[in-house]
Amino acid sequence: LQMALNGQNPAAKYAADSFVYGFNNVITGNHVATVVTFEPTYDGTNGYTVRRFPGLFTETGVGAGFGDINGNGVIQTSDIVGFGTSFEYALYSQNAIFRAAGDLDGNGKIDNHDLFALGPALVSQGASAAVLTAYDGVLQRRGDINQDSLTDVNDVAALYAAFGGSDWRPDLNVDGIVDVNDVQTLITNIFGTVNGDFNLDGTVDGQDFLIWQRNMGLANPRYDHGDADLNGVIDSNDLLIWQAAYGTSNLTASLASLTASSVAVPEPTSAVAMVLGLSCVFLRRVRVFDFS
Repeated sequence: LQMALNGQNPAAKYAADSFVYGFNNVITGNHVATVVTFEPTYDGTNGYTVRRFPGLFTETGVGAGFGDINGNGVIQTSDIVGFGTSFEYALYSQNAIFRAAGDLDGNGKIDNHDLFALGPALVSQGASAAVLTAYDGVLQRRGDINQDSLTDVNDVAALYAAFGGSDWRPDLNVDGIVDVNDVQTLITNIFGTVNGDFNLDGTVDGQDFLIWQRNMGLANPRYDHGDADLNGVIDSNDLLIWQAAYGTSNLTASLASLTASSVAVPEPTSAVAMVLGLSCVFLRRVRVFDFS
C-alpha cells in the first residue's frame, strides 16, 4: 500500500474500473502482478485491497526464456550462480527476491520446485556444459543439509534429525514439514539416483547389499541403513527393491566424485537484506543430464 501511495509503477491510464500500465522490456517468463486498489473515503478510513496474481506468462522476445535470469538473451553461468542476478541467489532469498525467468512452475515463488524443473529446461534449450555444471553445483549445494560443504550420505542423517520441523533447508519438497518425503526428494532429485543406492554413490551394487545385510532388523533405521521403502523397517521388501535396482548407475565414469569450483552461496538474512555465504568447495559426482 505504501509503495502505491508513493507512486511506484502508477498506471499510465486509469478510469473507474480499469487501468493500463505501459511496461517496457518485459522478459519472457512467469511474471507476478501485485494490484493495489485504494479508495479515499469521506470518513478518512481509506479502504484498500492488495492482491497478488502469479503465473502471468509472457513470451516477449526479450530474454532466452526460463534460465535466462537477467534477460540478456543468453543463458550463462552467471544466470545460475553468483551474487545478485542469479537463480541460486533468488532461491536462497526464500522469496525475498523474485525472478520471472526462474519461476518455472508459475506459482509466484522461487523454490525447489523450480530448481528441479530448471535442469530439464536447460537441457531442452541446449545450455552449454558450463551452465549445466553450474546448475549441478546449485543442486548439490541445496542437498547439503548439515552444511559441511559436502553433499553426501551424511546429509541423510541430518535430514532424519530434522524430522517434524519445518525449517527451510531440510524441507526439500517444500510442503512445510520435514519427513520421509524429503528423504525421497534428496535421493531422487538431488542425488539423481534410485532407492536401493544406500550409500548414495550413484550405483546400486554389492556395497549397498552389504549395508542392507548388516542392518537387518535395526531399530529406527534410516534410508542409508538399508530402508529402501522408507517405512522405518529393514526387511525383505527392502531387499526386493535393491534387487530390482541392481546395476543402476548415474555415473559417467569410474570417478565417484570431483572437486567442484568454489561458488559463493547466498544466504537470507531478512526480507529486505541478504549476505553471501562463504565460498565452499563441494565434492560432487559427475552427473548425466538425461531427463527423458
